[in-house]
Amino acid sequence: MQHRHASPRWRVEAGTVRIDEKEKKNIKRQGEWFFIEFGTSRELKQILLFPIKEIIQKHSYLPIVYQTQEPHHKVTERIDIGRWIFCRGTVRHDNHEHKMLILGKNWFKAFPSTQIISWGGTGTVD
Repeated sequence: MQHRHASPRWRVEAGTVRIDEKEKKNIKRQGEWFFIEFGTSRELKQILLFPIKEIIQKHSYLPIVYQTQEPHHKVTERIDIGRWIFCRGTVRHDNHEHKMLILGKNWFKAFPSTQIISWGGTGTVD
């Protein structure tokens, strides 16, 4: 039986992103990362304890998903709130294995994939 919450309509449970099927969300992916649209800066400010300009990281790498990797997904702007990662702008892969992902002006919540390996853009296994 699926348990539903009025707000938020999506959440992470044991590493799995669960989305209310009635809600339409803008979901993007690059490599082992998924990005689910959260909203505007005004909406993000409602859950922050500090002003965005004090905690924002510019041109930083997302954390590694697997211990055998080096950081290689660089985002234009990033905010970490506990275990949550919010990103906006673009996501670039260091060795150009993936096309640049454009997130835009709205903030997206970043979630690592639970898939262990997948085919990379160069025809090798990620």
